[in-house]
Amino acid sequence: MGRKASRFAILLAILVVGGCTWFPAASDNSDAAAIIESQINAFLAADALKNPSLYLTTLAPEISIHGQVSGIASSGLITRDDFIDEVEKTVWSSAEVIAQFIDDYTITVDGEKAFVAGKFYREVELLPGETVTIQGTILFELQKRQDTWVITGITLDTGSSGGNPPGHSDPDPIPEPEPEPDLVIEVGWIRPDSSNFRTPYYVLTSSKPGPTLMVVGGVHGNEIAGYQAAERLVNEFAPDRGRLVVIPRANAHAIALNKRGAPDIPDLNRRFPVGSSPIGKTANEIWNVVLEYKPDWFLDLHEGYDFHIVNKNSVGQSVIVYPTGNSTSVARALVNYLNSMPAITRNGSKRFSYLQYPVSGSLARKVGADLGIPSAIIETAWPDPLARRVGFHIYAVRFVAERMGMNLISQEGLVIERRAI
Repeated sequence: MGRKASRFAILLAILVVGGCTWFPAASDNSDAAAIIESQINAFLAADALKNPSLYLTTLAPEISIHGQVSGIASSGLITRDDFIDEVEKTVWSSAEVIAQFIDDYTITVDGEKAFVAGKFYREVELLPGETVTIQGTILFELQKRQDTWVITGITLDTGSSGGNPPGHSDPDPIPEPEPEPDLVIEVGWIRPDSSNFRTPYYVLTSSKPGPTLMVVGGVHGNEIAGYQAAERLVNEFAPDRGRLVVIPRANAHAIALNKRGAPDIPDLNRRFPVGSSPIGKTANEIWNVVLEYKPDWFLDLHEGYDFHIVNKNSVGQSVIVYPTGNSTSVARALVNYLNSMPAITRNGSKRFSYLQYPVSGSLARKVGADLGIPSAIIETAWPDPLARRVGFHIYAVRFVAERMGMNLISQEGLVIERRAI
């Protein structure tokens, strides 16, 4: 909202009309800034400087000077008080004089306060042969009082490194803009109509564009490591680019019961038939999240009761992939990565197995078959300690993310904005 010299001069003229009042206050910040701008434009059209009444004011705001002024430090004839006196006359006696050195301005409104900041440059002759240079910024502070804005202070800052004068701090009343968030975390709801099945989903979006990874946990309520790992992803990690979509507790009722399914949904992971609509409201709303965010990769976190490598009746400790896109190569690399970890090579955990085709009716199979999205189920095994199983899930998710060009980093130290969907 910058303007050149003459426009800021007219703004100053507006400020002094009618003593200490300015113009009607607005109901909110954006309205106030708009009114300020419209008033400036109105006075531009009226050639306001020709009106002698604009040079009259009864306002006596506090004036602060920061930094050194060229010429003052080297002269024993001119004191700081002399300079302040001259500035008071310059600023409040003649808008025409201000017009010679004001360059442009910005307006900031913060609730009951408003700030007008401008740049200036001018040489002022205080005594014959003694000229000082005024260069830096000027700030007008205004306070909303009933239906008007009142000027309450002026700050001149010459921007030198000489420090502040005794008794003066270095105020910066213009509110600093909020930093752009590194991460936006949005929360939405699946089955908000149901006290049993109501469960949140989260969308973690980096400030940098990139791919989308979707992770689901808790489809089976007694597979604890899956939903605990998914919750840790939401609470501790952030994509360094792109987007991470997580449904930590997909079957909230079954989790509350600590059972594979709930009485009205015995097995949620059989309600996603390929080529047709999901079965039931919960499955449909989960599927709608998949359709809305169209992930580049999809992972479903599960557990088995035993290690598949020694018991073929269980799929525990396996990666079950639907072969589409790069899913098979990524899944094989993931199995090799997990099997190289010390927990398996030294601490007694059984090796992971590579399997194809998630069970019919599963969410991962429908994602791969109907949408052509690379998808896999990650299975840990109950005989392992819980902390190790959770760790395997998190390592698996982070590995797939890296293969997508996304690193899952710590949230610590990031600027995070939270929103509702």
